[in-house]
Amino acid sequence: MNELDELQSILCFYNQHFQFSNKNVKIIATLKFFVKCMALKCVQTFKKKRDKWKKKEEFLDMSFQASVCIESKSSEVTLSSLSLESLEAKVKELISNRAELKAKNPPHFKITDINGQNIDNDQKLRIVFATSPVRLFIHFIHKNNDEDTKYPDDEKQDIKNIELYQNKPWIKANKTAHTIVEQMIRKKQKGIVIVSTNLDQFAKSNDRWFFQDIDFSMMINSNKYMKEKKVISPYV
Repeated sequence: MNELDELQSILCFYNQHFQFSNKNVKIIATLKFFVKCMALKCVQTFKKKRDKWKKKEEFLDMSFQASVCIESKSSEVTLSSLSLESLEAKVKELISNRAELKAKNPPHFKITDINGQNIDNDQKLRIVFATSPVRLFIHFIHKNNDEDTKYPDDEKQDIKNIELYQNKPWIKANKTAHTIVEQMIRKKQKGIVIVSTNLDQFAKSNDRWFFQDIDFSMMINSNKYMKEKKVISPYV
Protein backbone atom coordinates (compact mmCIF):
# COMPACT_ATOMS: atom_id res chain seq x y z
CA MET A 1 0.00 0.00 0.00
CA ASN A 2 1.43 3.38 -1.00
CA GLU A 3 1.04 6.75 0.74
CA LEU A 4 -1.99 7.75 -1.34
CA ASP A 5 -3.87 4.54 -0.47
CA GLU A 6 -3.07 5.02 3.22
CA LEU A 7 -4.44 8.58 3.22
CA GLN A 8 -7.59 7.47 1.43
CA SER A 9 -8.12 4.69 4.00
CA ILE A 10 -7.75 7.17 6.87
CA LEU A 11 -10.18 9.54 5.16
CA CYS A 12 -12.78 6.76 4.77
CA PHE A 13 -12.28 5.77 8.42
CA TYR A 14 -12.98 9.35 9.55
CA ASN A 15 -16.06 9.59 7.36
CA GLN A 16 -17.50 6.37 8.79
CA HIS A 17 -16.69 6.65 12.51
CA PHE A 18 -16.67 10.35 13.46
CA GLN A 19 -19.45 12.84 13.71
CA PHE A 20 -19.07 15.97 11.62
CA SER A 21 -18.04 18.39 14.34
CA ASN A 22 -16.11 21.51 13.39
CA LYS A 23 -12.90 19.84 14.50
CA ASN A 24 -13.59 16.67 12.54
CA VAL A 25 -14.56 18.66 9.46
CA LYS A 26 -11.23 20.44 9.57
CA ILE A 27 -9.38 17.13 9.92
CA ILE A 28 -11.28 15.61 7.01
CA ALA A 29 -10.68 18.73 4.90
CA THR A 30 -6.98 18.54 5.68
CA LEU A 31 -6.89 14.85 4.78
CA LYS A 32 -8.69 15.57 1.50
CA PHE A 33 -6.14 18.25 0.72
CA PHE A 34 -3.27 15.83 1.31
CA VAL A 35 -5.00 13.17 -0.79
CA LYS A 36 -5.30 15.65 -3.67
CA CYS A 37 -1.62 16.61 -3.30
CA MET A 38 -0.53 12.98 -3.31
CA ALA A 39 -2.76 12.25 -6.29
CA LEU A 40 -1.23 15.18 -8.18
CA LYS A 41 2.26 13.99 -7.30
CA CYS A 42 1.45 10.47 -8.52
CA VAL A 43 0.09 11.84 -11.79
CA GLN A 44 3.21 13.96 -12.33
CA THR A 45 5.49 10.99 -11.59
CA PHE A 46 3.50 8.83 -14.00
CA LYS A 47 3.75 11.48 -16.75
CA LYS A 48 7.52 11.78 -16.31
CA LYS A 49 7.98 8.02 -16.54
CA ARG A 50 5.65 7.86 -19.55
CA ASP A 51 7.55 10.65 -21.35
CA LYS A 52 10.88 8.98 -20.55
CA TRP A 53 9.75 5.66 -22.00
CA LYS A 54 8.23 7.44 -25.00
CA LYS A 55 11.54 9.15 -25.77
CA LYS A 56 13.37 5.86 -25.35
CA GLU A 57 11.00 4.14 -27.78
CA GLU A 58 11.36 7.01 -30.28
CA PHE A 59 15.15 6.74 -30.02
CA LEU A 60 15.01 2.98 -30.61
CA ASP A 61 12.79 3.53 -33.66
CA MET A 62 15.14 6.16 -35.13
CA SER A 63 17.43 5.50 -38.06
CA PHE A 64 20.78 7.21 -38.40
CA GLN A 65 22.17 8.38 -41.74
CA ALA A 66 25.87 8.66 -42.54
CA SER A 67 28.15 9.02 -45.53
CA VAL A 68 30.94 6.43 -45.53
CA CYS A 69 33.98 7.14 -47.70
CA ILE A 70 36.14 4.20 -48.83
CA GLU A 71 39.04 5.06 -51.16
CA SER A 72 37.49 8.26 -52.56
CA LYS A 73 34.07 6.72 -53.10
CA SER A 74 31.23 7.69 -50.76
CA SER A 75 28.23 5.55 -49.92
CA GLU A 76 25.15 6.42 -47.89
CA VAL A 77 24.35 4.02 -45.07
CA THR A 78 21.50 3.78 -42.57
CA LEU A 79 22.10 2.48 -39.06
CA SER A 80 19.30 1.15 -36.91
CA SER A 81 21.29 1.85 -33.75
CA LEU A 82 24.33 3.88 -32.76
CA SER A 83 26.65 0.98 -32.08
CA LEU A 84 30.13 0.43 -33.44
CA GLU A 85 29.23 -3.18 -34.17
CA SER A 86 26.37 -2.23 -36.51
CA LEU A 87 28.56 0.37 -38.26
CA GLU A 88 31.37 -2.15 -38.80
CA ALA A 89 28.83 -4.61 -40.22
CA LYS A 90 27.69 -1.95 -42.73
CA VAL A 91 31.29 -1.20 -43.71
CA LYS A 92 32.01 -4.91 -44.28
CA GLU A 93 28.89 -5.08 -46.43
CA LEU A 94 30.10 -2.13 -48.53
CA ILE A 95 33.53 -3.73 -48.97
CA SER A 96 32.06 -7.08 -49.97
CA ASN A 97 29.97 -5.34 -52.66
CA ARG A 98 33.12 -3.90 -54.27
CA ALA A 99 35.27 -6.68 -55.67
CA GLU A 100 38.30 -4.43 -56.23
CA LEU A 101 38.39 -3.49 -52.54
CA LYS A 102 38.00 -7.04 -51.32
CA ALA A 103 40.77 -8.27 -53.62
CA LYS A 104 43.54 -5.79 -52.84
CA ASN A 105 42.88 -4.77 -49.25
CA PRO A 106 43.22 -6.62 -45.94
CA PRO A 107 40.11 -7.47 -43.93
CA HIS A 108 41.09 -5.12 -41.10
CA PHE A 109 40.19 -1.43 -41.11
CA LYS A 110 39.75 1.55 -38.84
CA ILE A 111 37.03 4.20 -38.89
CA THR A 112 37.71 7.93 -38.47
CA ASP A 113 35.60 11.07 -38.46
CA ILE A 114 36.07 14.14 -40.63
CA ASN A 115 38.79 15.39 -38.24
CA GLY A 116 40.79 12.16 -38.46
CA GLN A 117 39.84 11.03 -34.95
CA ASN A 118 39.52 7.27 -34.50
CA ILE A 119 36.04 5.94 -33.75
CA ASP A 120 36.63 2.80 -31.71
CA ASN A 121 33.69 2.70 -29.30
CA ASP A 122 29.97 3.47 -29.08
CA GLN A 123 30.45 6.70 -27.14
CA LYS A 124 32.69 8.26 -29.82
CA LEU A 125 30.19 7.19 -32.46
CA ARG A 126 27.35 8.96 -30.63
CA ILE A 127 29.46 12.12 -30.37
CA VAL A 128 29.98 12.08 -34.16
CA PHE A 129 26.24 11.74 -34.76
CA ALA A 130 25.54 14.73 -32.51
CA THR A 131 26.31 16.96 -35.52
CA SER A 132 25.03 16.75 -39.07
CA PRO A 133 25.89 15.76 -41.75
CA VAL A 134 27.91 12.74 -40.64
CA ARG A 135 30.93 11.75 -42.74
CA LEU A 136 33.03 8.72 -41.88
CA PHE A 137 36.25 7.50 -43.46
CA ILE A 138 37.55 3.94 -43.74
CA HIS A 139 41.29 3.24 -43.63
CA PHE A 140 42.58 -0.25 -44.34
CA ILE A 141 45.20 -1.59 -41.96
CA HIS A 142 48.25 -3.22 -43.52
CA LYS A 143 49.95 -5.13 -40.73
CA ASN A 144 53.36 -5.25 -42.42
CA ASN A 145 53.92 -1.56 -43.02
CA ASP A 146 51.28 0.40 -41.13
CA GLU A 147 53.19 2.26 -38.42
CA ASP A 148 49.95 3.62 -36.99
CA THR A 149 48.82 0.08 -36.30
CA LYS A 150 52.14 -1.12 -34.90
CA TYR A 151 52.65 1.97 -32.77
CA PRO A 152 49.80 4.26 -31.69
CA ASP A 153 50.65 7.98 -31.53
CA ASP A 154 51.49 7.96 -27.83
CA GLU A 155 53.74 4.90 -28.20
CA LYS A 156 55.55 6.42 -31.20
CA GLN A 157 56.17 9.58 -29.20
CA ASP A 158 57.52 7.50 -26.32
CA ILE A 159 59.93 5.73 -28.69
CA LYS A 160 61.18 9.08 -30.03
CA ASN A 161 61.63 10.37 -26.50
CA ILE A 162 63.61 7.28 -25.50
CA GLU A 163 65.86 7.71 -28.54
CA LEU A 164 66.54 11.33 -27.57
CA TYR A 165 67.15 10.44 -23.92
CA GLN A 166 69.75 7.90 -25.03
CA ASN A 167 71.44 10.40 -27.37
CA LYS A 168 74.19 11.86 -25.15
CA PRO A 169 75.40 14.53 -27.65
CA TRP A 170 71.81 15.75 -28.04
CA ILE A 171 71.37 16.01 -24.29
CA LYS A 172 74.69 17.83 -23.85
CA ALA A 173 73.97 20.25 -26.71
CA ASN A 174 70.56 21.16 -25.28
CA LYS A 175 71.94 21.60 -21.77
CA THR A 176 74.54 23.98 -23.18
CA ALA A 177 71.85 25.90 -25.09
CA HIS A 178 69.76 26.10 -21.92
CA THR A 179 72.71 27.54 -19.98
CA ILE A 180 73.29 30.18 -22.69
CA VAL A 181 69.62 31.21 -22.61
CA GLU A 182 69.72 31.56 -18.82
CA GLN A 183 72.82 33.77 -19.07
CA MET A 184 71.14 35.96 -21.71
CA ILE A 185 68.07 36.36 -19.51
CA ARG A 186 70.17 37.40 -16.51
CA LYS A 187 72.11 39.90 -18.62
CA LYS A 188 68.91 41.10 -20.34
CA GLN A 189 70.37 40.27 -23.75
CA LYS A 190 68.50 39.48 -26.94
CA GLY A 191 69.35 36.86 -29.51
CA ILE A 192 68.68 33.44 -30.98
CA VAL A 193 70.04 30.13 -29.70
CA ILE A 194 70.00 27.26 -32.19
CA VAL A 195 70.83 23.57 -31.86
CA SER A 196 71.38 22.07 -35.30
CA THR A 197 73.43 19.43 -37.12
CA ASN A 198 73.88 21.71 -40.15
CA LEU A 199 73.46 25.47 -39.83
CA ASP A 200 74.07 26.08 -43.53
CA GLN A 201 71.21 23.81 -44.49
CA PHE A 202 69.05 25.14 -41.65
CA ALA A 203 69.23 28.73 -42.94
CA LYS A 204 68.13 29.50 -46.47
CA SER A 205 69.86 32.34 -48.29
CA ASN A 206 67.04 34.88 -48.21
CA ASP A 207 65.13 33.88 -45.08
CA ARG A 208 64.28 36.78 -42.82
CA TRP A 209 62.24 36.41 -39.67
CA PHE A 210 59.61 38.99 -38.79
CA PHE A 211 61.68 40.42 -35.92
CA GLN A 212 64.95 40.68 -37.88
CA ASP A 213 66.50 43.56 -39.77
CA ILE A 214 68.99 41.32 -41.61
CA ASP A 215 68.87 37.96 -43.38
CA PHE A 216 69.09 34.93 -41.12
CA SER A 217 71.88 33.37 -43.19
CA MET A 218 73.98 36.54 -42.68
CA MET A 219 73.48 36.35 -38.94
CA ILE A 220 74.85 32.82 -38.61
CA ASN A 221 77.70 33.33 -41.11
CA SER A 222 78.99 36.67 -39.80
CA ASN A 223 81.37 37.11 -36.86
CA LYS A 224 79.62 40.39 -36.17
CA TYR A 225 76.33 38.71 -35.38
CA MET A 226 77.44 35.21 -34.43
CA LYS A 227 78.63 35.95 -30.90
CA GLU A 228 79.42 32.38 -29.90
CA LYS A 229 79.46 28.99 -31.59
CA LYS A 230 79.79 25.77 -29.64
CA VAL A 231 80.34 22.42 -31.32
CA ILE A 232 79.12 19.25 -29.65
CA SER A 233 79.40 16.82 -32.54
CA PRO A 234 77.25 16.31 -34.48
CA TYR A 235 75.41 19.38 -33.12
CA VAL A 236 76.47 23.01 -33.49
